[in-house]
Amino acid sequence: MELARRIDTGIEIPPPLADDPVRAAYEAAARAPIGPLDAQRVLSAPDTATRLALLTGLLDDTADDLRARLAAGGDGAE
Repeated sequence: MELARRIDTGIEIPPPLADDPVRAAYEAAARAPIGPLDAQRVLSAPDTATRLALLTGLLDDTADDLRARLAAGGDGAE
């Protein structure tokens, strides 16, 4: 979240996830900064562990993209 806010200060900090791991996995997938097709793939995963593994990979990719934008001098301002 901190990395994304460095690019776009308008990003709000979301409320905490549910205590129940199954529900939290769905909430995390729904809130994640991923496209609708990736979100559908995560949400339709057969179990919580698979859902979280897919989401982790997608979020790692997103973080890498944000780091690259920062390194290139991109701050989100046009």
